[in-house]
Amino acid sequence: MASHVKLSGLGLCALYLSLVLFLGGVAVQAQEAAVAPPSAVSKPVTDADFIAAADEVLGQMSQITGLKLVTPLKKSLRSREEIRAYVIKQMNEDKNAAERYADERSAEAFGLLPKGFDLDSFMVNVLTEQVEGLYDPKTREFYIADWSPLADQRMVMAHELTHALEDQHFQIEAWAKAARPNEDAELARDSVLEGSAMAAMIDYLMLGTGRSLKDVPDFDPGVLIGDLGSTPTLQKAPPFLKDALMFPYLGGLTFSAAVMKNTGWSALPGLFEKPPVSTQQILHPALYRSGKTPRSVTLPPLEKMLGDNWSKLDENIMGEFGWKEVLKQFLDNDRAKSLAAAWDGDRYMVFEQKGTKRLLLVTRLYLDSEELAARFFGQ
Repeated sequence: MASHVKLSGLGLCALYLSLVLFLGGVAVQAQEAAVAPPSAVSKPVTDADFIAAADEVLGQMSQITGLKLVTPLKKSLRSREEIRAYVIKQMNEDKNAAERYADERSAEAFGLLPKGFDLDSFMVNVLTEQVEGLYDPKTREFYIADWSPLADQRMVMAHELTHALEDQHFQIEAWAKAARPNEDAELARDSVLEGSAMAAMIDYLMLGTGRSLKDVPDFDPGVLIGDLGSTPTLQKAPPFLKDALMFPYLGGLTFSAAVMKNTGWSALPGLFEKPPVSTQQILHPALYRSGKTPRSVTLPPLEKMLGDNWSKLDENIMGEFGWKEVLKQFLDNDRAKSLAAAWDGDRYMVFEQKGTKRLLLVTRLYLDSEELAARFFGQ
């Protein structure tokens, strides 16, 4: 399903105020001092100024993460139209039209998207309406938004240039896609990428304070949800899409902070060498540390039983995150989280009837115990 689409820099500037308020304003004073101009006379900002700022932030992110720059990084300024064209190109390359249609219909079968929802148009709009810059792992180039003031871009630079450094060491696109076809596992890997970049961005914000994210034990990524969801397109989005888009950033940040709590950034390479295998491990970092993995679940071959009038659109794994989203249609968030935490493996198939376009959903779900299964199904 469409559960691991990415925001690619969307709304990161909107996080700035929430982070500053939560961290007490100290961090922003340090950053403002670091970037303050030498005189009160403002000069026109040139392309060279943007490139120089990116180089400066890149060096700072290298120091924060401990990841050295292996090869020089390409950087270029891009227009909004170029960024939009890039997003569309990436969508088409990541999945073909049939696969994206299957994503839409599978989400519809679970009740997560309304019938006829245009997921393609939504994704293009949401990924371009507030993007301030992005890193392209295919070309290994950092794209800088030419329409956004330089002062607004440094936080985004910190986030996206962390991706660039990780890519030089861990080949992030191939690493993320190595989890396929298990989309739950791929979402877990996406959460490592976005969560670690969020953690690095927060440490960048706190430069000069003598503190870092691990010195803020009560940090709750939930304080950022309001700002991430404040964009016009996201405000109108179905709840599932909001959650799916935010999960790698906020869930990934919580996971990264937990894993790096004691050892700091030296723990980062281990996340790439031994990645989490499910969103359950992202939601519960202790299960990642203990090595608990979900069951491998199979379904019988249903194609022959259904006959030629039905075609299989999709077969995949929902994971704890996906089942939590299903339960949230009927329960409050806390109850849904509690019940979904009993997840121990699943698999689903979605079929479409020719002509009528009717959907058939078949799923097998394992839970940790019979008692928890009874609670899950309302008994």
